[in-house]
Amino acid sequence: MAGLSAGGIFNFLVATDSAAGQAKLNRDLYKARKAKNDASAKESTLANWSQSLSNSKLMEKAGKSFNTISENITRQMDAQTMTGIQRDLALSERLGAATAAFSASGMGGSSTEVYNQTVRTSEALQAELMDRNFRSSNYLTSQERGSIIPNAVDAMSRDVIRANLDLTNYGSSKAPSLIGNLAALGVAAAASAAGAPDVGNAILKARTAGIQNQMGQGAQAAKTFGSALDDLKSGVNQVRDKFRFNGGPTLRPVDTSSWTAADSGMSSFLIR
Repeated sequence: MAGLSAGGIFNFLVATDSAAGQAKLNRDLYKARKAKNDASAKESTLANWSQSLSNSKLMEKAGKSFNTISENITRQMDAQTMTGIQRDLALSERLGAATAAFSASGMGGSSTEVYNQTVRTSEALQAELMDRNFRSSNYLTSQERGSIIPNAVDAMSRDVIRANLDLTNYGSSKAPSLIGNLAALGVAAAASAAGAPDVGNAILKARTAGIQNQMGQGAQAAKTFGSALDDLKSGVNQVRDKFRFNGGPTLRPVDTSSWTAADSGMSSFLIR
């Protein structure tokens, strides 16, 4: 009776060793990836902080300029109001002096009224001219003030700074379980010793397929698992040919030539 397949054992050991080596390499790659991503995350954090600081300074400067112009407008309006009051007082003094002079000289009535009206008209025209110049200057200044904040907002940096993260998947970083490997070898050896080496080969190949799949070798794993199923069918035939359940608590070797047609049909159905 042949024992376990030497090729199956060799492939199992090779897959186990390769998976362990690949797992160690993957762990190293993941560590390097983490270090690179951590550095990239810190760089992006610093860049975002610098951008935020620059934008804050820009808005702070704009706020100061806005406040300065507002204060200037307020002072100009106060000055304009004071000038108007002083101009009215001066006009009243001038008209009062003229009226007194006309009265002292014996000229009064309509002459005094004509003079006073002329002076008032002249002062009103000068006041209107000064008010128009002030309103024009105040308008331009207000326009300048109104553009400060929008211009500052437009000048702000809106760059989206993201970390350049490496998301490469290097596969499993976990080595195959030593206990699982030893258990597979033990069960396979026991099956072989019991006269069903193909069952043992199927167990080793199934374990090998699992390891290959863990390593990302999907196609090879499917092929190995298919071979394991073939060995399992062959192993079931070996068990069938060597043993049958004979109504007692143990399996006893029997001569398959004594099987009935019903026995053969049922076993064929089970194998399928």
